[in-house]
Amino acid sequence: MTTALGIDVGSTNVKVALVRDDGTIAATAGRPLVVHRDGEVAEQDAHALWTAVADATAEATAAAPDAAAAVAAVGVCSQYSSIIPVAADGTPVATMVMYLDQRGTAPSWAILGRHDEAFGLWVERHGIPPVGGGLSLGHMLHLQHDRPDVHAAAAAYLEPCDYVVAKLTGRIAATQSTAFMSQVIDNRTLGVTDYDADLVALAGIDADHLPPLLPDGAVVGTVRPDVAAALGIPAGAEVRTPMNDSHAGAYATGAFAPGRVGLSIGTTAVL
Repeated sequence: MTTALGIDVGSTNVKVALVRDDGTIAATAGRPLVVHRDGEVAEQDAHALWTAVADATAEATAAAPDAAAAVAAVGVCSQYSSIIPVAADGTPVATMVMYLDQRGTAPSWAILGRHDEAFGLWVERHGIPPVGGGLSLGHMLHLQHDRPDVHAAAAAYLEPCDYVVAKLTGRIAATQSTAFMSQVIDNRTLGVTDYDADLVALAGIDADHLPPLLPDGAVVGTVRPDVAAALGIPAGAEVRTPMNDSHAGAYATGAFAPGRVGLSIGTTAVL
């Protein structure tokens, strides 16, 4: 019997579970996370986030060593519209800017002021105009314009789930789904693996800091040997592209199937 390791990074907690292939739970564990707030600022320590993931996983695998030894796959989901600037090796170079953080709203609205066609183009291609208010595009513009030292040190801007996958595999990547709140992808077609050149140009975002896009469901890589040893799982465990927690809730509740509905109640509520 094989096992999967599930990792969920929420706003206030990390939760992990070892799940057997018959759907039964072998072990679970969790760790708290702290959000630091000051006015429009809302940040979280990305180093502490990874430590919480590692510690919770090690606790779960120690509680069920046989199930841990059978882990063949790792799945990750997280809260989203939060940005972690990372170096090329996936190490954070600053704190995570959370979805509650309002910085970057002014430069987002400035896009609409500079380009008459911007509002219609964003609504047509992405679905949400660049209005800031906690969206990832605003966070990236904030880091690029207001914190040039962080921008210079960063190789990529990652959502939390993509950050955890990068720590697991050593590979920096995202998907059309996880990078949704970057607002620079044409969502009229599913399975896109390129950013929209027009939206990138109008936003004025540094395209070199956008992580490469993989198809949803693709294999990102296997768990690095040093990480696997620390977590207590096999180094060959396969890590697929992650998803945000709203998507994960739809899958977990079966809401994608006819006649089913799911309600997720956490820091926010999603039906």
